[in-house]
Amino acid sequence: MDKGIILPPPFQNDEGSFSLSFTLKESEPKRLLVTIGGSVSSPEAKRIYEETIKVLSQGGRSPLIIDLGLISYISSSGIGALLEILLYTQKKGQTLYLARVSDRIKTLLSTLGLGAFFSFLENPEEKSLNDR
Repeated sequence: MDKGIILPPPFQNDEGSFSLSFTLKESEPKRLLVTIGGSVSSPEAKRIYEETIKVLSQGGRSPLIIDLGLISYISSSGIGALLEILLYTQKKGQTLYLARVSDRIKTLLSTLGLGAFFSFLENPEEKSLNDR
């Protein structure tokens, strides 16, 4: 697995309205799981982008799964951060999946014409990540 990858510690803002954590899953299929919870506005979107790119830039090749199941709100900045992360992974030859995406967020992505660019998982622990 992506040996030597240094993950940032779990983060929660002072109000408790936003959380971000990174986990390397060693079980097959190996994956980097980013779990986001709460309300995602501009400052949170910036942190998601910066921390995720910092981890990805360390050179790992595992698929990236961003678990959105705990999100209560996402702003256009949050959608922009997801899109920027997608573009980064594509340049690096990695695969990005969005997991546990609410119907509201899927509709938003579709309305913006972005839904077709993302691959979706019902469960971030899915055993098969092939051809999604």
